[in-house]
Amino acid sequence: MEHDFKKPNGLIIESKYQIDEPFSKGGMSSELYSGHLVDKPDKKIIIKIIYKTKETEKYWQRFIDETITNNRLAGRTNIVDTLDSFYSDNEIYIIMDHVEGKTLRHYLNNHGCIIPQVAIKVFREILIPIKIMHDFKHQIIHRDLKPENIIVSDDLTKVTLIDFGISSVIDNTLKTMSHDNTNLSRCITDEKDVWGTYSYLLPDLIDYDNNIEKAFKNGITVEFDFFSLGVILYEMLIGEKPFIGDDNSKIMTYPKKYDMPPISQSNPHIPTRLENVVFRCLACKPEDKKYRFKNADEIIHEIDEIIKFWGRPENNTPLIKPYRQRIYKGYQNFNIDFIKKKQPIIKQWYFFIIVICIVVVISISTIIVLK
Repeated sequence: MEHDFKKPNGLIIESKYQIDEPFSKGGMSSELYSGHLVDKPDKKIIIKIIYKTKETEKYWQRFIDETITNNRLAGRTNIVDTLDSFYSDNEIYIIMDHVEGKTLRHYLNNHGCIIPQVAIKVFREILIPIKIMHDFKHQIIHRDLKPENIIVSDDLTKVTLIDFGISSVIDNTLKTMSHDNTNLSRCITDEKDVWGTYSYLLPDLIDYDNNIEKAFKNGITVEFDFFSLGVILYEMLIGEKPFIGDDNSKIMTYPKKYDMPPISQSNPHIPTRLENVVFRCLACKPEDKKYRFKNADEIIHEIDEIIKFWGRPENNTPLIKPYRQRIYKGYQNFNIDFIKKKQPIIKQWYFFIIVICIVVVISISTIIVLK
């Protein structure tokens, strides 16, 4: 699809950055160009430009916050390097390193899924920048983790996290009171709306009784990123999201009512211990929230142990929540009571006993009559 880009090829910005050609269109009236440094022609860069419009004016401070977040993360492991950023009254410029590779979404679209031994190592690399962001005194919550925002090399050995446009910065030293009188950390970034991608958005942070786009219930926490990570890991292992449907708003309610589809039954080569990691990331039902990870270190430790004992009995641990206790959306359900209710009577064991008894009674009656 052709797009009209505002900046011409060859334009030099701030006497340091030259635009080579359009790269892609971004969201919220943004444009990405490939380019190079004027004094280092071999140094490839990406120039992101956000324009002030009627659509973006409301969120202009949010975009300025993005430049601050990018600068804080410059030079960090597995995070796209921001070389420079600046803005005027009507435009914001973010100069980033050009990362070689394709998005994880592109890889999954072409390969379906990733073999478990490789998927867990890719996941481990994704956790590195998440830990870095969460460990800041002014904590950074990415809030938009998804395969589209993860660049991977062709051999899946290098992972780079990108796009911090809706990241939230949390000051854990400043507390505020929530609607249910619990203490929440103060959000520093400008938060006017709940942004994100439905399938990766933590369900219990939304008040479904009000406007789903604008109503926060419990604030922004690290669990926001952990839920997204669980969806990503599930996708890499199985090839599809754990909760799917046509209605985006309904998709967000599913994790609060249903358990994720079983992983090790879909692929017996996936150890139950790894399935437990996904389960803990996605735990949204009230009785399951106690299993959630508290920080990135807990996830990294568990992943490291799984890698260490891959192929050994140590990874065949019991499921945190047995299949028989789970409720699944649709017909796939491992709840024993549910199955009994849904089974046709002809498939139930006592039906055959009744039939046998009837046959025996009829046979005996026939013999007596004949005598």
